[in-house]
Amino acid sequence: MIRTQKGFTLIELMIVVVIIGILAAIAIPNFIAMQDRAKEGSTKSNMHTFQLSAEDYGVQYDGTYAATATLVAPLLPGGGANFKNPFNQAAAAYVDQATWARPMATGSTVAGITAYGDSSSLTYQVAGRGKTADLTLVRDTRKLTLKAGWNWLQFMWAETRIDPTSLSLRPLEYGDKIDVQQLVYPARLQDIGRWLIRSEVEGSVPFEITYFTSGLSWRAFYEGLISPDEKTMQLKHYVRVQNHSGQDYENVQTRLILGQVHLLDQISILAGRKYPYGPDVELENLSRSTTLKGFLDDKEGQDQFDHLGMVFNGPMKDIGGISGEPFYDYKAIAKEGLSEYFLYTIEGTEDLPNEWAKRLPSLDVLEIPIQSLYKYDEDRYGTQTVRFVSFANDSEHKLGTTPLPNGTIKLYRQVNDDQNTAYVGSADIKYIPINEAVELNLGADTLVKVEPVLMDSRTENYLFNDKGDIAGWDEIETWQIKLTNTRGIPANFEVTRNFNTDSWELDMIEPTAAVNYTKHDSQHTRFTTVVAARGEQTFQYQVKTYCGTRKDLKSKPTQ
Repeated sequence: MIRTQKGFTLIELMIVVVIIGILAAIAIPNFIAMQDRAKEGSTKSNMHTFQLSAEDYGVQYDGTYAATATLVAPLLPGGGANFKNPFNQAAAAYVDQATWARPMATGSTVAGITAYGDSSSLTYQVAGRGKTADLTLVRDTRKLTLKAGWNWLQFMWAETRIDPTSLSLRPLEYGDKIDVQQLVYPARLQDIGRWLIRSEVEGSVPFEITYFTSGLSWRAFYEGLISPDEKTMQLKHYVRVQNHSGQDYENVQTRLILGQVHLLDQISILAGRKYPYGPDVELENLSRSTTLKGFLDDKEGQDQFDHLGMVFNGPMKDIGGISGEPFYDYKAIAKEGLSEYFLYTIEGTEDLPNEWAKRLPSLDVLEIPIQSLYKYDEDRYGTQTVRFVSFANDSEHKLGTTPLPNGTIKLYRQVNDDQNTAYVGSADIKYIPINEAVELNLGADTLVKVEPVLMDSRTENYLFNDKGDIAGWDEIETWQIKLTNTRGIPANFEVTRNFNTDSWELDMIEPTAAVNYTKHDSQHTRFTTVVAARGEQTFQYQVKTYCGTRKDLKSKPTQ
């Protein structure tokens, strides 16, 4: 069988060509437009960077600079002809004269900050991590050189964890002659803010910049040196501050917040936003060639203007900007205040570079009275004897002026007059308020032992029900407790016994004044005594427990 192949007709080929032409007519202009938009965005960004550099130059050097697009173009190479975007618009059209509210007069002098001095005093407050917020309040005091009239102050925080919504600037002197007018977050630029300052004075003026940042944390560490007789202890308190905020801190005074800090917004989240306020959107309709007033007259422009995060304060708020446009307040982000806390101030100043940690001394107290106690409780510690060291945060123990933050303590013991020490153990300390006791669990100690031995066990006083079955009885056990102390100093013991019932009676066998016992709760009794150095002590007791219907016939015993 012969199969013939059919080719395309001329009409079908023409239809295919037409379809391809239509698709090309749609795709090519869109592709070209995308290319143009990309070039336009790149050009705007480059020219914006160029403008900021020019402004910075004007801030650092006195002189007369052009403030309008008309005056800028002749200053550019080739009269600005060599600086054009893909749409053949002169680069001068992108000068942010309206957005920045620059002086509009011909040939006006651009006033600015001529010196941004080193930090003369920097204080930061660090809130601990964990259950508290990752929060640091930085107060940076610097001397700025102002000119009479309008001044710009540029603040950048790239690669840091600063919350830009918390930035604040205030003069420490001449407060009635210096007005911090607005804080501007430039469009399409990240990690940069600019303050506009109106000054009636000229010269060096101290300012304070405050802001929140994250990435700074602190932990408390303690060291205790116990005396040879274990009756007193020298207590040292250190604070380790870690800096992962992305910036260096020099000559800083450290204050530590002890307590619960609660914020409606997390600083680490605010610091990581692309834009300080509003959603992370591009301001596509913000034209560099338009005036601020014209842009604000447009409804969409007003909505996008909110994302700029412009802040206007002070007595000039109601009279408008330099170029005559009205001022607008930004949309505030509500934050809750600090709850009750205690503030530690570390004496002196320190340098804290980024990614570094420092241990700072906070407390050093000699001869704090302490008590060493060896506890035996099978319900809690099994068959081991656990050592505890206790003291109180009060005046009797030479403390009590401040709460003690939670942290880790390492204890050492002085073993001779040559100041030789031996490691005793470590424990975690929880937050210790003023006038509250603390008990440090140092773990099991093999130098002291508690050995309970069951000497005798029997039952008696049986009761029977109507069927002749045993319904109630008494269990009587005789126990011997042997205490061994192989240490060279006396040891205080606390032995807790659990009877697993609230119907019991206890009698000491050959009672002695050296051993005291008390009813700890409905099911436990507690023995306390002191065993001499390298000594032993033994005592016995008999406990009767009531079982079954015998409980109903006997009331709960009293001591």
